[in-house]
Amino acid sequence: MMSHELRTPLNAILGTTEILQEEIYGPITPKQDQALTTIDQSGTHLLELINEILELATIEAGQFELELDATAIAHLCESSLVFLKSQAQKKQIKLTLECPPDLPQFYLDERRIRRALINLLSNAVKFTPSGGQVKLRVTYPVPGDTSHDSLSYLRLQVEDNGIGIDPKNFQALFEPFIQVDRALNRQHEGTGLGLALVKQIVELHGGQVRVTSEVGAGSCFMIDLPSQPVPGEEPRHV
Repeated sequence: MMSHELRTPLNAILGTTEILQEEIYGPITPKQDQALTTIDQSGTHLLELINEILELATIEAGQFELELDATAIAHLCESSLVFLKSQAQKKQIKLTLECPPDLPQFYLDERRIRRALINLLSNAVKFTPSGGQVKLRVTYPVPGDTSHDSLSYLRLQVEDNGIGIDPKNFQALFEPFIQVDRALNRQHEGTGLGLALVKQIVELHGGQVRVTSEVGAGSCFMIDLPSQPVPGEEPRHV
């Protein structure tokens, strides 16, 4: 009910704004177009915030269901990078993918893991200066990692050469509504919910998120997921 009550009027605002921008009701002036662009950008940002709050609330209420299905990792990564292509081009940031050939398929909630990857990639592009690099690297199995149990793990790793993060702020990164550098985040719009959602989604898969970083040298966020064989059965819900 809350989801419907919040999204419906906002979608109406965004839809009407789009109609006006397309001049379906008649021509508009440059100043009017600028005002409509502001409404569209602000509305879209608010809709993202509402979606993230509702998704976190659903997880915390124990009503969140993963939809696990056989997932091709290369396609998952490529489709995630597509979302950031335009944003990266504007800043002349090089996006690259490093993925081993002939990876097996894994049981994942593809839509949610893509959401987690897009959040990490978006942050990497946002906090990397123009002309920088962002790489999505896939590793399987994770070698020489004694922190895990006997299971094999798949690692999805987002690396950048951006501004970096002070290690003392690592723990606060994944708390809802926390942005570790308020002065900097005034220059970079964000909700403070993206990394909290990443952590929740990954932990629901039985995995974990880790970060390494150095101020001024860049950051590396790692999603480690326990591998699950794909015997060809129907999608499972957990």
